[in-house]
Amino acid sequence: MAISRPSSDDRSRYNPKQDFTADQLHRFGEVANEANKRREDQVKQTLIHKAKKTAMKSVLTSSKHNDKSVRNAIWLIVLLAVLLWMMYMFN
Repeated sequence: MAISRPSSDDRSRYNPKQDFTADQLHRFGEVANEANKRREDQVKQTLIHKAKKTAMKSVLTSSKHNDKSVRNAIWLIVLLAVLLWMMYMFN
């Protein structure tokens, strides 16, 4: 392991006198409170939107797959009836 000089702590420590001024703290608090309120309103809006969408959703939905299956079953019955008729007539 290489030997190096011990590091000197040149970084200054936290000085509360160099912190925000009273006006800056006041402005920061206002902006942070407004952002928090907007965030809460947005969450409420999404919850309201989801609830409204769920409430307005129709209970009975016709599925295209079900309609297609019924149509196929009807055509299968018709085809079988025609084939049965052909067997009866040509036998």
